[in-house]
Parts: sequence; C-alpha cells; structure tokens
Amino acid sequence: MKLLLLLTSLLMTSCSNESSIEIESFVASNSNEKSEEISEALSEKVSDISSEEANFELLPLDSEHGNATKNQLFGLFYEIEERKKDENFTIEKDIILLKKLGVNYVRMGLRVPYYLYDETRINPAPCKDMHSVLGKILESNIDVHMDVTIFFTNGAALRSVPKRNISRRSEYISWLNKYYDTCYTLAKEFPEITNWACGNETNYSLLDMEGNDTYTYKERAEISTDMAYYGYQAIKKANPNSIIQIAGPVGLKNDLIVNWFKLVYENIQSGEFGYFYEKQAKEEADTNPDSYFDLAAWHPYVHNDDFSVEMFTSLNKRIYDTILEYEGKHKPVIFSEFGYTNEEMTEQQAASNLYDSYEIVKSLPFVQGATYYKFLDYGSDTYYLGRISRYGLFYDPIESRKYNDGFSEEIVQSGGIKKQALAYQLVANGEGELIVNEN
Repeated sequence: MKLLLLLTSLLMTSCSNESSIEIESFVASNSNEKSEEISEALSEKVSDISSEEANFELLPLDSEHGNATKNQLFGLFYEIEERKKDENFTIEKDIILLKKLGVNYVRMGLRVPYYLYDETRINPAPCKDMHSVLGKILESNIDVHMDVTIFFTNGAALRSVPKRNISRRSEYISWLNKYYDTCYTLAKEFPEITNWACGNETNYSLLDMEGNDTYTYKERAEISTDMAYYGYQAIKKANPNSIIQIAGPVGLKNDLIVNWFKLVYENIQSGEFGYFYEKQAKEEADTNPDSYFDLAAWHPYVHNDDFSVEMFTSLNKRIYDTILEYEGKHKPVIFSEFGYTNEEMTEQQAASNLYDSYEIVKSLPFVQGATYYKFLDYGSDTYYLGRISRYGLFYDPIESRKYNDGFSEEIVQSGGIKKQALAYQLVANGEGELIVNEN
C-alpha cells in the first residue's frame, strides 16, 4: 500500500524539509485601460456566479452530490488548557507544528465556568489570555471552531441538565435561559470566532441532575433540539456572521446517528420547539432547520478493527441521505470529531485508517472538513475522561508522565512522533520536520 511505504520512508528521513506551509492566495486582476472591457468582464463574472448558484439548486438530492466547499478539509482537535500544563509550551511553537502538519483549522472548547463568572459576566484574565491565543492562531491563517461544551448547572455533574419541562417557571426553562445567555455572552466577548458548536455529543453526554445517565434517546434529542435553537439564536444575535454547527452526535454504526437526526428533524417539524418558552406563543414556533444550525455535523468514530473504506463511505452517505430527506436541499457537513486510538489498534493501523478517512472526505461532495481527534496524547489518568488518552498524533511531551503504548509495557518517548502524524501530514500535503516544542 502506498501509505505504508511512504510512512516508512518518512520515519527514516524524519521529515527533514523545514519549509513551512504557506496558504496561497489567488487574486484576479483586470486592466484599467478600457472601461468597456471591464464592464463586459464583470457582466460575464456575475453571469458565471448566477450559473453556479443555479447549478447548486439543480443538484440531485442524493449523497453523490453536495454543495460543500473544500478549502478547510483538515481540522485538528486542540486543547489549550491541557497544553498549558506543559512548562515547555508556547502557542508560537504549536502553531509552527500545526502549519507543518497542514492543518486548516483547529477545534477548541470553552469550558464555561473558567471563562465566565456566571452566564452574563466574563472572567477578564482568562478571556484576555484566550484572545491572545486566538489572535496568534488566526493570524497564521488557521481558522478556529469553538465548542460551548460545559455549561452552568446546579446539578451533580458538569453536563447535568434538568428534565425537559416547558411549563411556566420550570427548572428546565430557567436552565435553558441561562444556556442562551451563556452562548450570547461568549459570542459577544469573542467576535473573532465565527464558527461555533452548541454542545458536544449530546445524544449521549447529557446527564440528569444527580449526574446519572437516565435520559432516553428521545429525551436527549428533545433537549438537544432546544439547545440547538436557543444557542443558534443567541450566537446569531451576538454575531450575525457566525456559522453554527449542530452538536455532533456519535455512533456511526447501527444507525445511531441516522436515528438521532430523524428525531431532531421531527422535533423541528412538529411545531413544538423553536420558540422562546414563557416569552413567545407556540404559534410562533420556527420549523425551519436553518434556524437551528448552518452546518450538519457528526462524529464518525470507528473502533477496534472495524474500519473499511466501503463501510466508512456508505454509512456516512446514509446519514447524509437522511438529512436530505428532511432538509429538501443540500446542506454542508463537517465531521466535527473522529479519530483512532492506540488503545484499540496499532499505530500502523491507526495511520492507515486516518489516511483513508481523509481520502474519503476529499471525495464526498457534501463534507467540507473533518476534525481529527487529537493533537497530542494525554498520558495521565487525571484527564477529564478519567483515563489516559492515546488518540494523539504525538506522544504526550510532559516527561513526568510515563505511560505505555497501549499494546505493551514499553514506555513511550515523550513528545515522540506517531505514525498518525506522518499520515496526517502526507494526506494534508504538509511539509517540514515534525518536532513538539521545537526550540
């Protein structure tokens, strides 16, 4: 296989080319010598644009077609709070490495209680620091997608949500209003962020107020539909130019994502959602999916050794065909999170899966980007999931964290390159020697 040979070669040469990635810009220019020629050229251009828009409208409604742009295919999950625990970290060093990998955008998360005192008041110091980080990333021509992943709650867990109850003065409506205010405050504070997601894997992550996993799939879909509408309206009010993703569900196999979208779309169509409870009449309900999200999103994880090109392609097309059924038009998609962990497979298998996945993403006309999870391993069981994470492109660079590779007792090299990093750089057309915390 071409990837296996190239990875072997890359490992031997250690990617010695140190030239950084430059994003080319193509600027069309016209001569000012003849105004008539300019007018004709502009008329032809307008005609071309109108034809392209018409062609999008005429596209067959199936997963063999789509209207996704392809200028931001290569995303990477980047956890700034975890990076700050590394005494050798600087954002400038990480940006150099991201550019060498060929990354177009990073997905980050705002852990709400750290950046806000409450749903309407910012915490100035961490917000100032985040502005600095965002400015440097954006100046490097890497875009930022931001999640609102943890929210204010009186429950036992960070993702505790009251049981859905839209009667007057309910605990649920009070929580939902706080969620709206949280999204608005964050979007107002961070206008440089223009791509947001309201939640993460809410088809599984939402817990009851005791911190238990008691909600049914249908109940989670109902809460998620409310979150999508309230979050969308709040962020658009703060920054009308924002692009908003639906919270990406997880569960590629067994139609879990397909059934999730069916539930959410049926909620939207029902007229029982899409208005501000206690403030608007039910008759004002918004049944247009475009008032809930601009980008469809999901997390097409494949575990163990189940991956195949045919399976990954067909299951993702099936999800999009479901979206087309309810939308009645094409809507761009982002794979907002996916990855392959060395707890379940070797580096070689994970690297091969990564490469093939991105080749599929390139070929799917409805997908405009895919976010690989994630930048680095986290070699400590203090990680917020309560275990070591081996999804990274590189081994954890913090030398005090000693952990094995997932398949043996061999302790990994701190900050070492994994084969997944080489596969990512190869498929993304990146260039340069890959070194974590390069001096």
